[in-house]
Amino acid sequence: MKARIAELEKELYYSLDILLSVSNMKRSTYYYNVKKPAALDKYAEVKASILEIYEKSNKTYGYPRISKVLEKLGYTYDRKTVYKLMKELKISSLIRVKKRYKQGRVSHICSNKLNRAFTSERPCLKWVTDVAEIKINNEKVYLSAIMDLYNREITAYSVSKYNNEEMVIDNLKQAIDKTKDTTDLMIHSDQGILYQTNQFRKLLKENNIEQSMSRRGNCYDNAVMESFFATLKCELVYINKFKNIEQFKYELEKYIDFYNNYRIKANGLTPLQEKDSYLVA
Repeated sequence: MKARIAELEKELYYSLDILLSVSNMKRSTYYYNVKKPAALDKYAEVKASILEIYEKSNKTYGYPRISKVLEKLGYTYDRKTVYKLMKELKISSLIRVKKRYKQGRVSHICSNKLNRAFTSERPCLKWVTDVAEIKINNEKVYLSAIMDLYNREITAYSVSKYNNEEMVIDNLKQAIDKTKDTTDLMIHSDQGILYQTNQFRKLLKENNIEQSMSRRGNCYDNAVMESFFATLKCELVYINKFKNIEQFKYELEKYIDFYNNYRIKANGLTPLQEKDSYLVA
C-alpha cells in the first residue's frame, strides 16, 4: 500500500494529502514505511555478493575467505560483519572432521629428502604426489594427483578404476609434459608400491627428477597431499551424488579448474595467481 501511494504520487501527480486521505493512512505512518526499507536493505548489496561468492566456491568458503574476496571487490566490511551477515543468510562453510593417524614403524626404501619442507622458492622445484580411493555408488575409483609446493597447484591428475602402475605413470607423464623443464626437480610420495616400480623410477631418472619418500606409516611426511584429498572429498565428493564414474570425472575436471584458478588460499591468491606473480617478478 505504501509503495503504491508513492507510485501514484509520482505517476498521476496526486497530492500526498489526497492519497493519504483516500487510503486512511497517517502521514507519519507513510514516512516511516518509506524510510524503513532503506534501513532493512542496508546490507542488501553486500549480501548478494556474499551469496554469489559462496555459490561460486561450491558452498565451501567460510567468512575468512569471503571477507578476502569482498575486499578485492572494494567492500570494507570486517570479518565480524561478514560472519554476522552469513548467519543471517543461514550459510556456512562445509566442515570436515579431521582424522587422527597412528605412526607406524620407520623404514626407508628411499630417504625422506623433503623432510616436511612444504614450501618452495619457485615453481617446479618440489612436487608431492599421492593416490586417493573414492567411492562412487559403491564402486571404487582411484585418483592420482601431483601438486607443486610453490603455489599448491594441481599440476596433473589421473583417474582409474584400478590402483595400478599405469595410473601413476600416466599422471607423472602428464606433469612432465606440462612442465617441460625439470631441472633440480624433486618429487615426494609415500612408500606405496606404485612408486617403487622399475618403470616409475626409470621415468624419474630419464627426466632427472630426484625421488623422496615419506617414512613408513607417517602420513604427516606427506601432509599437504593428505590435506588436498580431504578438501576435495569435502568440497566435491561428499556434497554430490554422482550417477556414475563418468559424471564424477566430469565434475572432477571442473573442480580442479576451480581449485587452481578460483579457490583462494590463506594469502588471498589462487594458485595460478601466485604462479603468475612469480613469473612477472
